[in-house]
Amino acid sequence: MSFDQLVEKTQGSPRERILDGLRFYGGESNAHQLRSYCNIPSKNYHFNKLEMQGLIETSGEEYVGKGGSAKIYHLTERGRKVVNELVEFSSGETATELQNRIEELENELERLGNLYNELADHVEVIDQRTVDN
Repeated sequence: MSFDQLVEKTQGSPRERILDGLRFYGGESNAHQLRSYCNIPSKNYHFNKLEMQGLIETSGEEYVGKGGSAKIYHLTERGRKVVNELVEFSSGETATELQNRIEELENELERLGNLYNELADHVEVIDQRTVDN
């Protein structure tokens, strides 16, 4: 299966949510946490499929409470590439474009905060004049 076919087959599936969960958790997480993040049942089918496709690997197990232990998974290099492609494909924007958009929004938020502070100063002056009269 080609890389593009792999991305296409993964898009919109529970496997995409698992990959997104791993990206969210910094590239590594346990199955229990991923199932919770992805809202998927406690079956191993999708995890096994991702391992067979070479997108994730098991890197151990850890205790997760009453449920016992859960496998720890991490993204492979190929998995990271698929995740990046899915992020770009789903949003229509590259990571750089998204970063630029975030910076624009942060600047706009700062500008609006400054306008709010100016307005509050004007209201304070008006209130003071009202009290003085």
